[in-house]
Amino acid sequence: MNERILIVEDDFIVAGDLASMVENAGYHVCATTDTVRSAKEAIEKHRPTWVLLDIFLQDDSLGTDLAPYLQEKGIGFIYISANTNQSVLETAKATQPYGFLVKPFREKDLLLMLEIARGKHASILELSAQRESFLQQSLWSLADEYTPHINKLDRTPAAFQSVIPFDLMVYNFQPYGQDEASAEAFQRIGYSEYQALSGVRIQTSDSSEEFGSIENDGEVAASAKVIQGVSFTLTADVEFSKKKQLLNGDFR
Repeated sequence: MNERILIVEDDFIVAGDLASMVENAGYHVCATTDTVRSAKEAIEKHRPTWVLLDIFLQDDSLGTDLAPYLQEKGIGFIYISANTNQSVLETAKATQPYGFLVKPFREKDLLLMLEIARGKHASILELSAQRESFLQQSLWSLADEYTPHINKLDRTPAAFQSVIPFDLMVYNFQPYGQDEASAEAFQRIGYSEYQALSGVRIQTSDSSEEFGSIENDGEVAASAKVIQGVSFTLTADVEFSKKKQLLNGDFR
């Protein structure tokens, strides 16, 4: 078994028990740490595939603070904690762990949760790879030099929607042979329906800003941002004619 496990636990007795349990099952414990900082150092050094993570650690650090870092690295993690306070559980749940074990626990419960988590993680990675492959194929098809640029733009929203769900997409486009670029937008209005926009008005509870005709008469910033979520606040920096405007809104 090639699974490398990092144990992040401030109780050295519990950490030792965890190490014995998983090593007897064929896992390799690459390190044991007791703070978020030392855990990050161990991750950079040992590249674990899984982390068994206590919530309340030494130096008052929280295991939940390590979760975004683990997600960024694509490392699966399981919380192991004696605290079942509702607010703690809600905070832990929001970080999307692969499991939560309450101390004390049985060895077979730990190993079963690890086995289930590994299967779920493998499925997620496979699905992610399939989506990435689909996006690459879609983008290559959009790059076909024989396809009119209008058709390419019409097919662009669907290509991204399957991988990066969005409600509003703003883009810059500069046709070959033209000196100036133009900016347009697509708004999702149905499951696979998109409306082309020449302007966007953002309305909040205390302010209103209009992103005019979003036409560019100067330099175009070569940057992109992704904001995901069913309900989210959109914040995007857009540079047109060396002028920045801020869009704030809540799209549902």
